[in-house]
Amino acid sequence: MSTKQVTTRQQAVIDGLAAGKEPKAIAKEMGISVNGVYGHMRRLKKAGLISKNGKKRGRPRRATTSSRSTRRNGSRKNGHVPSEAKAISKAVADGRKRIEVIDANIANFEDEKAQIEKAIAGAS
Repeated sequence: MSTKQVTTRQQAVIDGLAAGKEPKAIAKEMGISVNGVYGHMRRLKKAGLISKNGKKRGRPRRATTSSRSTRRNGSRKNGHVPSEAKAISKAVADGRKRIEVIDANIANFEDEKAQIEKAIAGAS
């Protein structure tokens, strides 16, 4: 590919990069996927039409997950929740269910108490 053989889409990628746009913005503007923009960039770099050095504009690095890499809520980047956090979450859910049962029992006892009080008042 020589300089004269640049397609209109490749030229649009070159213009976008020259304007300082990120590949995602270029893709949205062109109506193609980000991977399409990266493909054009790869071919343009191979032909020597855009710089391989300078500010990195290539595909972003994929995040790696280490055993120490956790978020504030205890989950890891890949969505894995450590077993300790799962146990705590399950205990909280079980506690909430138990509270609902207790509240229902209290309501039943209050109804029963009212019936007994009514019966006692009627017997007097």
